[in-house]
Amino acid sequence: MPQFLPLFLRNALLDFADQKKLGSDSESIRDYFENNKSEKLKQLLEETNHIWQKYLDRLAVPRRKKLFKTTKPIPNENKILEELAFDGNDLAAELLQIKKANLIGTRIWPLDIIEKNRCQYIDLKAKPYSDPSAHQQYLAWIISNLLTEIYYPSEFFKKSLFKFETKYQTFPYKFLDDVFQPQEVYIWYLLFIEKGPAHFFKNIEDVVIYRYVVTKMMKMSVYGLLDFFLWLGNDENQCNRFFTRRMKRNITTEKDDLNALINSIGNAESEGYCFKNFFLAKNYSNTCAKDPFQKSFGDEPGLIEQAIYNHIVGNYSAAVNLLFPIIEGVCWDISVAEHLKNGGVYTSSSNLTTRNIKKRQLINEAGLPISRRCRAPTLNELLESTKMKYIFHTQFLKSFCGELFPEDRNPILHGSKLEYNEPFQSSRLLLVLEYLHGVIKNQKYVYPTQLDPENYWTFEKSGTEQTTPVS
Repeated sequence: MPQFLPLFLRNALLDFADQKKLGSDSESIRDYFENNKSEKLKQLLEETNHIWQKYLDRLAVPRRKKLFKTTKPIPNENKILEELAFDGNDLAAELLQIKKANLIGTRIWPLDIIEKNRCQYIDLKAKPYSDPSAHQQYLAWIISNLLTEIYYPSEFFKKSLFKFETKYQTFPYKFLDDVFQPQEVYIWYLLFIEKGPAHFFKNIEDVVIYRYVVTKMMKMSVYGLLDFFLWLGNDENQCNRFFTRRMKRNITTEKDDLNALINSIGNAESEGYCFKNFFLAKNYSNTCAKDPFQKSFGDEPGLIEQAIYNHIVGNYSAAVNLLFPIIEGVCWDISVAEHLKNGGVYTSSSNLTTRNIKKRQLINEAGLPISRRCRAPTLNELLESTKMKYIFHTQFLKSFCGELFPEDRNPILHGSKLEYNEPFQSSRLLLVLEYLHGVIKNQKYVYPTQLDPENYWTFEKSGTEQTTPVS
């Protein structure tokens, strides 16, 4: 097993908490964990309960006023709301959801999540750790995670109650729902409200890193990411070909290995074996990540698995160099899928049976050929001068990506920028890869199989199942 590089980062939600209280509240948790002094922690739980109860009351007032012409609860309110919601009344459904969330404001001591984190903290503190600094960082990470749950209860995010806020109606980035969990959407929403649109994408580094953080050993959402690209596609076999073309040659083996990896969680010895088996190479491989110059054979990991693996072990620069071309290739594949579905991206004389983009000619919204600045169409021209700027979220691409980070992309890929082994570099590219998946799924694109060279790997050739792509 490789030596994993832990990243114990504080939850980005704590940036929106009262900074003066963070230190004292963290000490209250530590004092309970280490000395069994619970008075201050009980008081903190009561305070946050009261804050969330008032928050829920504020959400309920305008809805109750519109429905019942009063801000006070009415007799048999729940029954009336259920009937109205059943008949399709959105206000009633929202008010009912707010009322059912009252458990946020009634958390009682002892709270299960607190006791669970206490056991984890005590257990970790008693174990020897090779790196004392990382050990202390991990202990602090447990405390910050619990503090986040106390400040921002998970039930609040599960029910997405923040979307009932009046200010949320001005939040334009609906596409994020396809990419982020509710907690992460809320962080982006707070950034938008507090920083403003002009600075929105300038303040997300911690959020993006936190999404792809490697916490303990393999606790990053690596399983979810691989499962995401394997199963949540738009083909009848639920295999997203835009991504599986860039994964292992045998998709059946890929799925079997992923299932074995997931099922082995909790068994360190088995987990290590499956991880090595899945990411590095089969046992019979000559390479097995030992000598990259030996000729490989067997079912080696594909591009996406290698990128994720490098991010997990802290080789961010290697992940970045893989992710940039993967993302660019997926963007071009999506443009072909859009043209085949709706037209308007390429001229009729363009050759869309090859990935050689020199044989394609982009057109603008008026249907006129776009003059080439280079020998081949550029990614910038595709994303900003064709109808694809409407397919891809313009604000996302320009403010966050900007032709996939021009200040970094070309210098990195051309070797003039040497310092980029940072978690944010690969994290934001993993985010872009997930975003592209959302575009593919929402647009219901069918993978353009004619782009694959003759005899290129296909699911049908690697297994016994037969599939028919559906639009």
